[in-house]
Amino acid sequence: MTLRTLFRTTPLTALGLAMALGQAAAAPAKALVCFGSYSPADKESVHLFQLNLNDGNLKKLSAVSGLKNPSFLKIHPSGKFLYSVNEVATFDGKRSGGVTAFALDVQAGKLTQLNQQPSGDTGPCHLTVDATGKYVLVAHYGGGSTSVLPINDNGSVGVVVSQIKHKGSSVTPRQKAPHAHSIHVGPNNKYAFAPDLGIDKVLVFSFDEKTGAIAETKFDGAKLEPGSGPRHFGFHPSGKFA
Repeated sequence: MTLRTLFRTTPLTALGLAMALGQAAAAPAKALVCFGSYSPADKESVHLFQLNLNDGNLKKLSAVSGLKNPSFLKIHPSGKFLYSVNEVATFDGKRSGGVTAFALDVQAGKLTQLNQQPSGDTGPCHLTVDATGKYVLVAHYGGGSTSVLPINDNGSVGVVVSQIKHKGSSVTPRQKAPHAHSIHVGPNNKYAFAPDLGIDKVLVFSFDEKTGAIAETKFDGAKLEPGSGPRHFGFHPSGKFA
């Protein structure tokens, strides 16, 4: 398993397997696959497997316990670190969820916890890392907000440096308040896009890659069909579509 294998074949997902099996013939035969889960703190919750790309078999390499509900995972652009949300309403005595940072040993298939920080609001369900690798952006389903935490040189995370509370509601019973469902940094690393299930919008924030600050823009976001409840989206490789 190599870093090239990791990047080409294993984007991380919550509660499941992200397998890029449609590779060229020269693609590596093995890949590292990571699973997050909804689990109590006393159970194994983040799992690392080796995926055989020839036959689809999975071999368990290691697992981490001591975390509650690490439901979504993301690899740092360097391939040296991994970040998880802790999808809870109370964290470290605060009304908040959490973010956990790990050192990732690709060759050994092993994670070492670096630290944890409150995420800034309740029920974090998704996170991403900006292109510079200096910031983690977090979407909170429970609290309906987006926050930003800095990444230190050793891969650990710092305290929240910027946060925006979403506003609004929509037509169904589950849409009485904002529910941020994911957060995505655009191809130019200057804007962050937040699909919000509760308000039927994809919100657009400016993002300062030097300070980590996010801010509302003159754009009202993309308004979607009432009741549609946007969750996730992806960018086209050209950067022109999403």
